[in-house]
Amino acid sequence: MIEKFCSNKFWDLNQTWYTQVPQFSSCFEDTILVSLPCLLFCFILCLHLYLLEKPVSHNPLPWTWLSICKIVSSLYLLIASCVFCAIIIYETYFSHNVSYSSLLSSCLRVATFFLILLTMWRHRVVGVTTSVTLSIFWIIFSLCSIILYRSAFIKVFIFNSESTLEANFIFTVVFYPVVFLQFVLSIFPDKRRFSVLQESKVMEDVSFLASVTFMWFLKFIYISRKKLLSVEDLYFSTIHMTAKTVYSSFEKQWKYYLLPEKHPEISLLWAFLKAFWPWLVAVVFLWIIFDVALLIPPLLLDRVIDFSTNDFYSWRGYFYAFLIFLADFLAKILSNCAVHLVSISCIQLQSALLGSLFRKNLHMSTAARKEYNSGTLMSLVTVDVKRVQWFTLQFSVLLTVPLKIVLITYIMWQYIGVSTLSGVAVMLVLFPASYYVSRVGWKFSDKQMEVKDHRLKLMNEILNGIKILKLYAWEIPFAGRVSKQEWMN
Repeated sequence: MIEKFCSNKFWDLNQTWYTQVPQFSSCFEDTILVSLPCLLFCFILCLHLYLLEKPVSHNPLPWTWLSICKIVSSLYLLIASCVFCAIIIYETYFSHNVSYSSLLSSCLRVATFFLILLTMWRHRVVGVTTSVTLSIFWIIFSLCSIILYRSAFIKVFIFNSESTLEANFIFTVVFYPVVFLQFVLSIFPDKRRFSVLQESKVMEDVSFLASVTFMWFLKFIYISRKKLLSVEDLYFSTIHMTAKTVYSSFEKQWKYYLLPEKHPEISLLWAFLKAFWPWLVAVVFLWIIFDVALLIPPLLLDRVIDFSTNDFYSWRGYFYAFLIFLADFLAKILSNCAVHLVSISCIQLQSALLGSLFRKNLHMSTAARKEYNSGTLMSLVTVDVKRVQWFTLQFSVLLTVPLKIVLITYIMWQYIGVSTLSGVAVMLVLFPASYYVSRVGWKFSDKQMEVKDHRLKLMNEILNGIKILKLYAWEIPFAGRVSKQEWMN
């Protein structure tokens, strides 16, 4: 079955690894480097088009040079794919020397670029300035195109392959440079009409590549070189970081947990998790990938050492160096994205808690105010909310640390054997000690909070009864009580 589908082997180590000029087989190129990205894109795009909201108002994007270049380039890729597909079909039915893998990849190219044109047109009508699906596709397909572009030149100019179709080489030369152009154009989002601009959606108009690399922030760095930044300059915001949206999302889950017939036990933690779980899951997922990517360069260094002593294929050294750079580069990007997302999660939790506290303070009865004085409320706002925010910041790291310890221990066991247990023993000894020190610190912190609450309560009593203090000349005794509380603090 595979022999009928492919004209040669799918994977041959003698062709890809044990050779001075490595290259992939044509079957691998057609299925993995062309067909697989196209199939993934078609599946994700169909789901994206189905879930895309219908336009509630007719605010299409205006025609700009950027949007025209994107559509014209996609139309060019579609026409070129149709021409090449027609040539492949002709060669398949009349010459019978073309594999079915080439036929499948050429047909999938036509379907993919047709869907891309359809998506661009629909996004323009709906008013979507950038698409994550399209950006990811252009990134993946451009990386695959580099390999395909190199393979076409190697087959013609180095191996002098006569079996290679002239149409295939011409198609490669005129097709893939436009793919690279589309990748560059995908970095820049389309522009909205000035009348429909919304400050709450500025971050949604940033492209995927600019978002993960934080290139959108370069404009504000350039502005800060000319003048001091003000609040009006920092207009970039997203609706997910506004207090109104965050508190409404949390309040919906919190009211659901307050229903006694459904939840006999009130859980603030589960309300937070149900309200903000996508952000927390994304952070944990990025940290896991970051931990795994961070372990790849040390493993590759072992291959580099072995290459410098035993290997005689020079290209492998460049390959290992590129893999080390790529792993470290992707790890840093994932780390920055994880820190950015966890910071957004902390801000969301802080906004939700502060909104709940302020709302509760406005609805408190007189009897409840006697039980919870202003000092207690101030401690909740300034200390307890910060503790929850700090826990959120460390929560994702806390979940990924066991995985990191297991992976590092396993890798060290492969190299140094039983000596790895000494490091494990040190961790097991230090963990109880650090836990005990942290518990002692929390106890002193709780006592300090009680003293601060009492001092703040005393200051409120003094300010409320300042006339009586002045009338009876009680300034000095009360000043002594405040000083005593401050000394205890």
